[in-house]
Amino acid sequence: MSGFMARAQWDAELYDAKHAFVWEKARGLLDWLAPGNGERILDLGCGTGQLAAEIAARGAHVTGVDRSPEMVAEARKKFPAPMPRCIGSRRPCRWSKEFRAH
Repeated sequence: MSGFMARAQWDAELYDAKHAFVWEKARGLLDWLAPGNGERILDLGCGTGQLAAEIAARGAHVTGVDRSPEMVAEARKKFPAPMPRCIGSRRPCRWSKEFRAH
């Protein structure tokens, strides 16, 4: 594979240590999103799961998706099921239910 579709290897621990500003800046969107009990929210590019966990802590059912298996593994390690549910994706996903936000 070449170009942007080539699989990049991510260092999830380095990402958390050096790039936490990504999810920290996005944290302000949580009040705007106002996730509520039982709502289904899709977190595309969930990384190591920090925002997905914060959304889940507010009562929503979160599905996090990230292309990087390393990021998903770190998210699962940091935030074991049932919150949030993080999955890796190498191909388009088909969802049987709708999400309130994505």
